[in-house]
Amino acid sequence: GNALFSSQELACVRFQREMEDDFGILPCPKYDEAQENYLTTVFPAVVFGASIPLAAEDDPEEVGTALQALAILSEHWLVPAYYEATITGKGLRDEDSVPMLDIILETNYFDLGAVFDTVGLQSLVQTTLKENAPLASRYKRRKTLSTRELEGIVEAVLENEY
Repeated sequence: GNALFSSQELACVRFQREMEDDFGILPCPKYDEAQENYLTTVFPAVVFGASIPLAAEDDPEEVGTALQALAILSEHWLVPAYYEATITGKGLRDEDSVPMLDIILETNYFDLGAVFDTVGLQSLVQTTLKENAPLASRYKRRKTLSTRELEGIVEAVLENEY
C-alpha cells in the first residue's frame, strides 16, 4: 500500500494475489515520444541457464540436442500454461494488465552489462544508492575499464568462445 511503482520479476505476481490493495502491470515507460518500441530488461539473476558438464564430453551434440528439445517443448507447452493459468488466470486483477503484460513479454532484452556485471557496475549502482553517494563520479572512474571488458565479452560471444 505504499508503492506507486515496483519493478519486479513476473513470478512475483503470484505473491501479490493475496494483497488487498489493487495493482496492475505496466511496461517500463519509453524514454520519450520518439522511441518506437518499449524495451523491457530481463533481470539476469532470475534467468535459467544450462551448461554441459565435462562428464558429457563423449557426445556434447547429443546433450545439446536434448537441451534444445527441452527448451522448445518448454516454450511451446510450459510457458503458455504458466502464462494462462498462473499469471493472467489467477494473478492479475484487471483486464488492462493482460495487454501490458504482452508488451513486456514481446519487448524483453538482456543487458549484457548486467548479465556479465562488467567491473561490478551492478553492485556499484546498488552500493551507491544505499550510501546516497553521487553515482556519476563513481561510474566515470569505471566506465573505460567496463567498456573494454564488455567489448571483449561481445567479441568472445560472437566467436563462440564464451
